[in-house]
This record gives sequence, structure tokens and C-alpha cells, in this order.
Amino acid sequence: MRHSQPLVSERVITLAAMRTRVGALFLSLLAAVLVAACGGGGGGKSSGTGGGGSTPAGADYVPASAPGFVFLATDTGGGQWKAADGLLKKFPGRAQLIQAIEKSLAKQRLDYETDIKPALGPETDVGILKLRGSTGQAVAIAKPQDENTFVALLDKLDSSTTKSVHRRIGGWTVASDAQAALDAAAAAHNGRSLQDNALFKEAMGDLPGDAIAKLWFNGASLSGLARSRAGGTGSLPGFGKLLSLAAALQAQSKGIFVTGVAKSTKSLPVTQYTSELAKQVPAGVLAYLSFKGLDKAIRMIADVPAVKKQLATIERQLGVTIEEVAPLFAREGALYVRQGIPLPEISLVLQESDEAAARATADKLFARLAAALHGELTATNVAGVAVKQIKTSSVSLYYGVFDGKLVVSDSTTSITGLKDTGDKFADDSLFKDAKDTAGMPDSTAGFLYVNLKDTIPIIENLATSTGGTVPPVVQQNLEPLRSLLFYSTVDGPKATFAGFVGIQ
Repeated sequence: MRHSQPLVSERVITLAAMRTRVGALFLSLLAAVLVAACGGGGGGKSSGTGGGGSTPAGADYVPASAPGFVFLATDTGGGQWKAADGLLKKFPGRAQLIQAIEKSLAKQRLDYETDIKPALGPETDVGILKLRGSTGQAVAIAKPQDENTFVALLDKLDSSTTKSVHRRIGGWTVASDAQAALDAAAAAHNGRSLQDNALFKEAMGDLPGDAIAKLWFNGASLSGLARSRAGGTGSLPGFGKLLSLAAALQAQSKGIFVTGVAKSTKSLPVTQYTSELAKQVPAGVLAYLSFKGLDKAIRMIADVPAVKKQLATIERQLGVTIEEVAPLFAREGALYVRQGIPLPEISLVLQESDEAAARATADKLFARLAAALHGELTATNVAGVAVKQIKTSSVSLYYGVFDGKLVVSDSTTSITGLKDTGDKFADDSLFKDAKDTAGMPDSTAGFLYVNLKDTIPIIENLATSTGGTVPPVVQQNLEPLRSLLFYSTVDGPKATFAGFVGIQ
């Protein structure tokens, strides 16, 4: 190849040897798009297919009853791939991985300029026709710049035992490993396709308009597959049955975004809230998990038949009943890690409406834990707060109930930090930047944040202090990572999940 290419692992490309030729075609084109995008090899204007919340054009060749669909933007001159290229340039290991891509493509007898570039169109899709079976599981759908080059690419991806078939339908080329799959695509184009499927259309409308890739599954099909493999009813108590599941991948100037949307038959028993604890937890947070209303989930899990059979044994081991534990998690909670010396501090904070009941449950629970650890349980005082300490030969664990909170930690600094008026986690500049960039609202159904900028060096130092080594190339390629943020929101039967990895 005679131009720059993008960062991508060899694994993505070698997966092109998967069982069906449809999968081989799609993954090879995925690798090729990454190759093209990084060097500006792709030309033309962004097609906008699949954008603006609309359904991808290739969905017109997939039956309305299909269990799944995958969209990949293969217009490498589009804004998404240019943004991805900008992010990839921040990683110094890019050049070495480009060489790996070239080598992997060469092993498949593929050359970007002659075999792949002319075969790319504005989008490449895969319609998943069935989740089980040996043939005819999927169709690849493309609108190549050069039909002959596309067909030649199919031939190169064929193996000695598996041959692809293809057909020109409505100006698009559809390929599979079975004629029946092509017939299904033609019937969808002339009749009812995924573009007529209300669940699919709604899911595509809920996803970001401009994306590198999109994925959709019919919930009933996924549940049926799960039932056939693991048994069960296909639904969780209180959550109803899954109707659809969709996700999208985006690139922007500050990082990578992932969005997922799940729709159920029932309004989800999940609480949305604005975090109060984030404003009380002290600064210096490396990782923070925020949640609320987990008492419902605890009771639902306890009601699952397999768990219910073991419930009495579990309660004997804990020294408390589930009905005593669940109320501890009824309000907002946070599990977080802060910088500490010599090891990071790990703390759990739970808001409590009944301090006396929380203290009584904690006393029984930690008395049993102290015995199990062969440790000593003693009373002590930290920052004017009466707490108890489990002390063993290798670790100390503190817990106490104060100011409407149950606090459990391996360090007293968690308690002093909650009591003082110093800097707080909610005001951390890196967290605020991640929150703003990811578009996280104040009210969520929970979130997870990781300060990658400070956490990665701590992990590297820990590795070297214990006799390990971290290669310089690994350190250099981890350096651009700044933060990670996942959050969810709920609107009746629909849950939205969003993830962001900050890169600088």
C-alpha cells in the first residue's frame, strides 16, 4: 500500500477467515475501511446513509422478521472516519500496527488499492437472517463503486469448501453462502423489509445519526436463543421481555462514544436520581460507581428459583437475612477508589434513612466477617465518629454509621474526607470534562467513572514494584487515554446506555 493506514489489531483481520463468506467479506471490508480512513485514501463526500436517525439503506434488503442487522459506514471520506483518524494519530504505536495490517491483508492475497478501494461503497451491511444453522445465516449488502472488483473480492475470500453466491438487486449487490438467502433479500426488497419493522425503525431513531457502526437485534430472537442454550423464561422478574437491543459506535475529536438502547415490554423498575454523594465524597477519586435503589434488584435476585433454593444457606453464612440487607441499598450508594499510600483506598458509602437499623445490620454482618477472616473486631474513633475496625494480620477494615450514611472502607481517610469541607469529587475537572463531553445529564439511573490519566500510572508503578515490567511501547500507547464514563437513563420501558473514552 502506498499511503498511511489506521490503527487496528491483526485479530480483526484474521477473523476474516470465519465460517461463512459473508462474515469474511464484512470483516475484510471493516479492516479495509480502517486502512483507508487513516491515510485519507477514501474519497468523496459523506453519504449520510444511516444518518439523522434514519434507517440504513441496506435494511431494505433484509426481511422484516430478521433477528439482526449490522451497519458499517464505508465512505472513508466521511466525518466519522476523519474523526477516527484524528484520534488514532494520538497513539505512537500506530505505525507498527499499520505494518501489521499490511502483512495481514497480504496473507489474504488482498491489496487495498486494487482489491478493496474500488469495492467500497457508502455503506456495507450484514442482515442476520437466523441465529442458528450452518448456512444461509446472513447476507452481506453493498453498493460498490466497481461491481467487478467487488465480485473479484468475493472470489478471493472463498475457500476450497465454501463458495459465495451473489446477486444484483435494485442497484445493490447482495452476497451470501446460500441461494435461499439471496431469495430472501430479493423478497424483502420487493415486499416487507426491516425498513417496515417498527421496532427496528424506532431503535435506529434512538441511536445517533452519524456513526461508524450500528448494531440491532430483535429481542424475542435473542431471548429465544438464550432459552435454547440456558433454559429459563426469557425475561427477568420485574423487567418484562426484551423487545429490541441496539448500539452505535461514534468517533469525535475528544474520544470514542458508544450508545446502546434496550426496549422491554414493561416499564423498568429502575430509579433515576441526581447524585448527592458525588458532592460529598472527597476529591482524588480514581474510579467511582454510583447507584440507587438496589434493594429492588437484591429482592428480585433472591426471588430467582435457583437462588431461592440456596437462600437459607446464604443467609446463615452472612449472619443476616436478605430482608435486613436489602434496605441498606434502598437509597443512593457509591463504591469508589481514591489515591492512597501505599495502596489506593476502597470505600462503600450508602445513604441510610434509619441509622439504628443500618447499624444493627452492619454489626451482625461484620461480626460474622471478622470471624471468617480470623480478625479482631474493636471500637475506635475517627474524626469524632464512632466506628468499628476489623483488624487482621494483613488488612484493616472500618465501618460506621453517621450523618445518614453507612461507610465501609479500608482506610480512615474515607471517613475524614466525608466529614471535612475540602475539595469534592463532583468538582474534579477531569470528571466534569468527561461528563460534559459525554453529554451526561444530572439525572441518571447510575454511572461509572474511571480517571484513566491517574489510574494507569499507578497500575504501572504497582506492576514494577512487584517485579513486573511494563514495555515502553505499552506506556506510550496508554498515555493518550484520559477518562472513561458510562451512564444510563430510563424512560418507561426504554433504557439508554452511553459510554465515552476520553482521548487527548
